[in-house]
Amino acid sequence: MTESENSDSEPNSPRDRRGGPLHRELSRTLRAEIAAGEYDIGSKFPTEMELCARFGVSRHTVRAAMADLRQSGLISRQRGVGTTVLSYVSQARYILRASDEDNAVRQYTESTRFELIDEPGPAAVFDSRRLLLGDARDWLKWTGLRRTVDNPLPMGFNTYYIPTKYAVAVRDRVADAQTAVFPRITRQFGLTLQSLEQSIAVTLLDDHEAEHLRAAAGSPALAITRRFITEDGLIGVFEGIHPADRYATTMRFDVEISE
Repeated sequence: MTESENSDSEPNSPRDRRGGPLHRELSRTLRAEIAAGEYDIGSKFPTEMELCARFGVSRHTVRAAMADLRQSGLISRQRGVGTTVLSYVSQARYILRASDEDNAVRQYTESTRFELIDEPGPAAVFDSRRLLLGDARDWLKWTGLRRTVDNPLPMGFNTYYIPTKYAVAVRDRVADAQTAVFPRITRQFGLTLQSLEQSIAVTLLDDHEAEHLRAAAGSPALAITRRFITEDGLIGVFEGIHPADRYATTMRFDVEISE
């Protein structure tokens, strides 16, 4: 049977009942089967020819559907090995796009939510030295998970370091997803953010991070550190650890050429 010959007499033949491309319907069908546990993690996924025969569709349709599954992190294809099931749920990647760093921070905060996993406590001496905070007794930290609304897996393991003298502005409101932490400090204390320093590095998830992020220990991740500086000096540091398959950031820089 060809795609143009699909009929109601073929129950397993996916049709696009929503008016879109046929491969989308096939993709939804296969996603549902994966989510239902019909294929074990690490097991071989049916071949293109097997899916063509089962659903009565062309190889082009099957390839497009499987490409959709690969982009979602559900399956992986390797030459000479075949296609393997990786996950029961889509590994949606959060993509941050902004024209400048201030907008990027605002978008990151307003489009996600933060869940505390530890009660606020004093910064460790090790962290104080590592982040150049000064006396650790003058700093508090909040640790939690950053989530998006469309992915059951956390997108990031976040820690905020804030001087104790500013903690009153955020002590009970760090988890407020609609307001960025450090702008709240500048407003309440009449400060002006003068610079924002950001560093991005590649790292590997340690056991503690991996457990909370529901990821494999030792898997690659992006480590993002931001330092917020006003006329009163450093008012806070943010650290985010993001599994590589769940986060991406893009920036646009406008260039002025002087003659």
